[in-house]
Formats: sequence, structure tokens, C-alpha cells
Amino acid sequence: MKGWQAAAGFLGVGTVISLLSLIGDTTSYDETKYKVAGHWADTTTETATVGGKRSKQASSDDGDDFVGENDGGTKLPPNAPSFKSKQGGRSTDDDGDDFVGENDGGTKLPPNAPSFKSKQGRSTDDEGDDFVGENDGGTKLPPNAPSFESKRGGRSADDDDAFAGENDGGSKVPPAIHHLLDTAYLDELPSATTQQQNILLILADDMGYNDVGYQSTDLGAATPTLDSLASRGVELASYYTLPSCTPARSSLFTANYAANNGMGYDGPGTYVIDSSYGLPLGATLMSEVLKGRGYATHIVGKWNLGHASEDYLPHRRGFDSFIGYVGDQETYFSHEAYGTDPNNGTSYCDLMRSNSVDGVKVGECYLDEYSTDLYARRLVDVVGEHATTSDSPLFLYFAAQAPHAPLEEPPPMNATAPQEAMLAALVGAGDSWGKRRTFAKMVMNLDNNVRKVVDALAAAKLLQNTVVAFASDNGGCPRDGGSNWPLRGTKFSQYEGGVRVPAFLWSSTLQKRGAGTVFEGLFHVADWFPTLVASAGVRATVGKIDGVNQYDALFDATQDAPRDEVLIHLNKWTPGADHAAATAFDAAPAALRWKHWKLIANEGPMVVNAPAMNASWCACSLTAHSSTSYLFNLANDKNESVDVRSDRPDIYAKMVAKLRVYYDDAAKSAWKPEGKEAAYANWRAADNFVVPWVGNVSLTLADSPDKLVFTHA
Repeated sequence: MKGWQAAAGFLGVGTVISLLSLIGDTTSYDETKYKVAGHWADTTTETATVGGKRSKQASSDDGDDFVGENDGGTKLPPNAPSFKSKQGGRSTDDDGDDFVGENDGGTKLPPNAPSFKSKQGRSTDDEGDDFVGENDGGTKLPPNAPSFESKRGGRSADDDDAFAGENDGGSKVPPAIHHLLDTAYLDELPSATTQQQNILLILADDMGYNDVGYQSTDLGAATPTLDSLASRGVELASYYTLPSCTPARSSLFTANYAANNGMGYDGPGTYVIDSSYGLPLGATLMSEVLKGRGYATHIVGKWNLGHASEDYLPHRRGFDSFIGYVGDQETYFSHEAYGTDPNNGTSYCDLMRSNSVDGVKVGECYLDEYSTDLYARRLVDVVGEHATTSDSPLFLYFAAQAPHAPLEEPPPMNATAPQEAMLAALVGAGDSWGKRRTFAKMVMNLDNNVRKVVDALAAAKLLQNTVVAFASDNGGCPRDGGSNWPLRGTKFSQYEGGVRVPAFLWSSTLQKRGAGTVFEGLFHVADWFPTLVASAGVRATVGKIDGVNQYDALFDATQDAPRDEVLIHLNKWTPGADHAAATAFDAAPAALRWKHWKLIANEGPMVVNAPAMNASWCACSLTAHSSTSYLFNLANDKNESVDVRSDRPDIYAKMVAKLRVYYDDAAKSAWKPEGKEAAYANWRAADNFVVPWVGNVSLTLADSPDKLVFTHA
């Protein structure tokens, strides 16, 4: 078996709970069970699917005694007195029109119909108007009124959302209203009550400066969940990362610049699916510190920090569990690793499960299950299980695959009117704009899945004591649909477009600062480690680190920003025969920011890709750098258009001297040549799954109860 049919035992079904339901009456209801898809389901274990779309409601019976009224278009047992609706669901037929759900949610009850308390907080006839649902959860309508805006933001009786009765409460959503994260949901949360806060760390992959709704010129409706969190949190206006994936993630987890943790070499082919090195094992990782403080630690998605040896994998580096991929890129539905066996062209599945008790398990590639959906559902399941079995704090690392290439459109979504209008407007020049629309849908899907995880934390009453951190690992690639407008450059470049990306932090305790706070201070990806572990009560540093604890500055607007300098990038290394060799200082690509000044060394010229520009020519690839250097004044030149070296030779000389110190102190690179032959031999023996190939490797195949042990030098 493939996909969720085989995977359900591992991931669990999970309960998807609408944010709207969380702010209504939560009275439980478990007296009746309904038969759905051939088996009995109750309110906690079943989610109905209609027309290929998933309902926002939790199950076939949401607890309001009325099947179909808000049940997302679910079915009654076959012998139930009901009729099939145009929406595809079933329900009681309270108006005798032979169409369940079409008008049931705004039709007249029989004179002797009973009244029940709805999960939405009102009874079936709560306004005395003899109309079920039309005013129930909203306000009383004048006679014959076609529609009115309800308190819940509901829709009309037939809103064409593929779900019979779901929010068909007699009113339409105004086009400008976001479908998600009602203000009351976040703003009414109590503040954190314990010293150790839960942590949800979300890292998008290749999301550019112009790719998140709250600061985008063309994807403004794509990310209502992220927008809502950012608008109630702290936006990091000067957030810097590395130009590519692996160095950024190494800084994230070690609190050291990549140049100082061994992962600073990012030339062509430096970290790929058969790379034989990883983040040095002597490093102390954020996950290990949190695990040592009693946290339950879980990762989903992209690891990208080493997998040649089992010791590099997440379950050996502070995580309790992992499901995801270990390479740099793969497909979204088939989960095939980027790159093939040079011997026979075989493709390999890069989808691994592991935990700190049982080690590595492969054999199920979750075919046809979109990766972002898969990873979010795993986190939802983790939260649900944790809430009932453990009192320890949670660290959840959602290392999303999206919106990194290859562009693969996600399953159909229930888009809002603003989102439909946004997608329709994404027309323009050339091939790149066909990709921009697909890219937008991938971002929308990511946002929907972030919502599911936030919902799960709220339902488990964990959200009020959770810090949510969001960022992208590096800039976007315009040829693949991304946009860094109005910044110059792309992924892999040292210009702002490659290294300055969306980021924010949300916590219920930040609400005391007021909504929409923007932090203008410098913030580097290495700062997440000390900042987030501070929420766990850890204030002391672990060895020498480059990251700065910015917790106090973010949570207290009266505190000064603690940074005035960031080493954005430094690549001191080039490949040698069996190890990396040093590049001369005058030839080493580097970028340094000090106050509002930015030095870029050994970088070629790049354009600013405007949103309407055809970017199909713009390949985001690691190429030989130019010997040109620049000095920019970002205070008045955000898109780096004017080189001021000749105007400010004093500043230029000062920053070159600073950079020289970083160059001299840089750590030796961990890079090693690929181990192709041993890697592919192990992968073929593991049914064409990517597995470690150095040292003793013990793993279990999904279809076998016995562990397989590979031993290599």
C-alpha cells in the first residue's frame, strides 16, 4: 500500500479544527456515532472529504446534534432519513425539499421541531425566527433578506465551497475579509504561564522578500495565517541569512556563522544528495540544548545538515523524531531526490523516518501525498498526542520544502475571493509568470498548513504558551517563480535579494506591545538559537558563539537593539583533492553589514528583478564570482544601486579591516568529496531509499520487522 493508506499508523489521522470553532461553545458531544466511509467515526477521529476537498470541521458530527449543518458535508448511515444534497453531503431534511444542505441552514422548521444547543454557541432556533442556521451564530435577518454579514463571517446557504452546510449560515463573506485567524482568536489568548515556552520554528525554503503577503506587491492575499501572526507579533525588518540552504541551516542550529562552524564553503555541488560530510559532530545544536532542558523535540521536512553517517541524522542530534528528507531538493509528490545514480540513472526516494529509540526506518515513500501536507499532518498528530500524554514543553521544527523548486502545484485548495483575484492577476511576460502562479499556490498551501499546526496548538491549549518564529532560509529564485523585489539579487548572491528575507516572531506575551510592531535592529539567522533557548530559561551561552540573544529587545520595546554588525557571508574555501583549500583573502566572496553600511566583496553585478519582468533567463546557480567589490549605504539605498566606495574610502577601509579579522578566524571547512559508490550501493540495498552509507548503519524497512545492518569503513 502507498500514501496515507499505509502511513496512517505512523502519522495518525489527526483532527483538523477550524479556528472559528475554537472561539465558540466547546461543549462536547459523543452520544451518537455516524458511519462514514465504511467504518464508525466519532467527533475526534474522522474528517470528511467532499469533492476532493477537506472540510474545515473536525468530523462527521461536530457536536451540534445536526448532521450537515456545520459538518462539512458528511454522510449519515445508509438507512438514515436523509437526501443527497447538491453539495455532496447528507443531513436531516428539515424543510422537506428533497435537497439536504441546499436550504437546510436557513429554512423553516416544522412547528414542533426541538431545539438543541449548537457548537457554534447558539441553538437551532435561537432568534425565534423559525429558520435554522440562517441566524444561528449570527444575527436576526429581516424577512426575505437575501444575505447579511454574520458575526462569524459565515456564507450563504449555497456558497459553492464543496461542503454542504459548512458555514452556510445565511450570509456572505465580504471579499476583503480574511478567511482565517479572527482577531479574537489570537488577541484573547492568555499570556504565557510558565518559564519554558513551547517553540514552533517554521523555516520556509527559498521564499524571497516579496513572497509573503504582508510585504508583497503581488502576493498580498497568499498568506493570511502568516500575515495574522506577523501583524500581532514582531516583524524583523533587517533579518539576514546566508545565500544558500545548508550554510543558513548550520548557522540556525549552531548559533555560529557558517564560516565558523565548518559549513562555510558553498561553491558548486558543495552539499548534494551524495555529499559525504555534514555539520561537524562536535558542535552543540539548539535541539540538543532544548532536549537537555526537558523539551520534547520533533522535526519535519528538510534536514540538509548531513546524512552520510547515522550520527549526522536528527535523531542523533537532539530530536526525538524526524520525518522528512535529508538532501537539498526533491519532488513534492513522489519524493525523489534531486540527482540520479551515475551508473544506471536510478532515482531514489529521499523520505526517511527516524526516532531516538528505534533509529532509521524507510520503505514507504508516501507516493502522491504532497510533502507540505504530509509534514503538517505529522506535526498536528504530534501536538495531539503530546497534549494527552506529556507535560513537557515542545520544540517543533517545521522545515518546509516549499516553495523551493521544482515547482509542483499542490492539491486543490478552497481559495478565498482575494486569493482567486490575486491568482488571476498574476499574468505577465514569459515563462516566469506561468511559474509565478504555481509558486503562489505553493505559498498558499504552506500558509494553510501553518494554520493547521497553529490550530492544533490552540486546540490543545498550548498556543498561549508558545513562541512562533518564522523565516526563510535564503532569498528567492525569480526563474523558479520567486521574487525579491525591490531588492537586488537572487538566491546564491550576496546582494540583499539573496540574504534579506521575511521573518517575524509571535508570542501571546507580545500582545502587550500592541499589534504590528516592527523591529528595525539587525538580526542574523544565528541569533535564533540564543533567542529561542532564552524562552526555555537558558541565558548562558554554550561555548563561543556568534549569535546574539535578542529576546529582551524583541519582548520589550524599551530595550536597545543589541547588534550593530553582521557577517552576512564569507566563503574562504575552494574544493581540493580530498579536502577544501583556502582562497586568498582578496578573492574570497564575502558580505558584511556594519550599522547602515554594507560591504560586498568579490561579487558580480546583478539586476533588480521587477515583478513584471520576465525572469526566465535568471538562473540561480553558484558560479565563479567577480573580483568586484562594493560599498552601499542602505539607509538611503535599499536596493544597492549606488556604489559609494570612492565617496567614503574611510568606511570602506574600516569594513575591509573588519572582514579581514573574520577571514583570519574562519574555521576549517568540513567539506569532503562525494562518496558516490558506497552511497548508491547502500541505497539499492535499501529498496532505492536514501540511507546513510558510512560506518555502521542500522535501519528497518517498512515491510520487514527485522533490522538491516550495513557496515562500511
